[in-house]
Amino acid sequence: MRTPKELFSEFLHAANTNSFRAAVELYNNALDQESKPLAVMTLNDNIARHGALINQAEVAHATEVFLKFGLDANGNIVDNSRLYEIVGDQPPTEITDVEELSKALSLELGLEPGEKVRADTFSRHASKSLEYLANSVLVSLDGVLTKLQKQHRKIVSDDDGSTTVGSGKSRSLSWPKHETEDSPRDANAEDKRFLSNHCACICVPNFEPLYLAAADLNVLGKKVKAAMLENNLFNGRSVVFLVDGAQDLSNLIESEFSFVEHKVILDWYHLAEKIRAGLSSGAVGAAEEKKAFCQSIKDCLWNGDLWGARLLLCQCRDYPSDEELAQMPDNEKAVLLAQYKIAGILKCKNQQAINRVLTYLSNKESMIACYRLRKARGLRNSSNSVETANGLLVSYRQKHNGTSWTRFGSTGLAIIRALMLNKRVALWTVERKVSFKLTPCSAATGLNAANQEYNSMLAV
Repeated sequence: MRTPKELFSEFLHAANTNSFRAAVELYNNALDQESKPLAVMTLNDNIARHGALINQAEVAHATEVFLKFGLDANGNIVDNSRLYEIVGDQPPTEITDVEELSKALSLELGLEPGEKVRADTFSRHASKSLEYLANSVLVSLDGVLTKLQKQHRKIVSDDDGSTTVGSGKSRSLSWPKHETEDSPRDANAEDKRFLSNHCACICVPNFEPLYLAAADLNVLGKKVKAAMLENNLFNGRSVVFLVDGAQDLSNLIESEFSFVEHKVILDWYHLAEKIRAGLSSGAVGAAEEKKAFCQSIKDCLWNGDLWGARLLLCQCRDYPSDEELAQMPDNEKAVLLAQYKIAGILKCKNQQAINRVLTYLSNKESMIACYRLRKARGLRNSSNSVETANGLLVSYRQKHNGTSWTRFGSTGLAIIRALMLNKRVALWTVERKVSFKLTPCSAATGLNAANQEYNSMLAV
């Protein structure tokens, strides 16, 4: 016969993988609850309530970790004398300047001994984009939107600033005030029809990934910082953040992790997609011509050649108009058009679109790495770990046609799902405790296992 803990874990898994209606049916059948069956709305409220309790416990645990390491309750450095105790010696990097980067890329491209990639084509930050894999900590951050359900039940504000759904005996759900306010990504959601959850995935070699979730981005940042402190990940390791380029993520990283040397890498897919979208609306040409021109720009960025990518975009933007070409001598015009054709430069139809791409590259210059060398060294160029986390924590369960969620229910479900993936259900159900400790793993587990679980979900 199953123990109550085993039954609760099975029920929790059912609520996180099936509809609430199916989970309630499983619960009622398992306990033979014919006289007093569990209602779907009761399950919804309890999932949200447990998510709120786990979130509060994780925030409280983060505060304990901060105070243990001599930080204040918000995770700010108050005593610089203890900074070395937290950060320690920074690990060496493979390449320290652009000259070494130029030599390494020339070797990777198979250039002749007398040939070398120009060092001045790289951004000033590209030389810092290579770390040793064994000493690295990879942190991926992202937000995911789900459809917001119209509120039918009364929302009551308590004296302490928390928010409760329902009134009287039905008041079963409480959430801290700052977790109910609109997050930056909610403010940009179309017609307020969506709500956002923020997810993080911390990957360390030889350990299983640690998944974290929160409705508020700042709360997620505190959890990530506390988890890295609890596992001593700032000491002697290269801290690398992989992001999609969203400004709120960049602001969070700078505000929470400015005390430690770190790298922020722009996800390659989002960078390539930005180039494709800009050329789609900004350049004139057949589909194959646009594809070839886009590939030329992406080839430059893949090699870390930010200067070359900008040059191609500027040549497209400054392509002579029909009026300017009409005023040129025929021989000069023929030579110019032949040069553009050989180089694959397309005519511009929307200078603003091209200028937006150039501005984007300038703003994200510090995040653009030499992606070719990172791939050759087995380093990540993609934030797909947090995309997997988005799927595991939110998307698979919550993003279906016709489904909508309350803010409390959506975030509560994501936090409970993170607890399950981190294998902390027993710790919470038995001791009402949380932990950010990493779990050692074998080569067959970890992120690969998480990817396999996500793929199996999609195949259902």
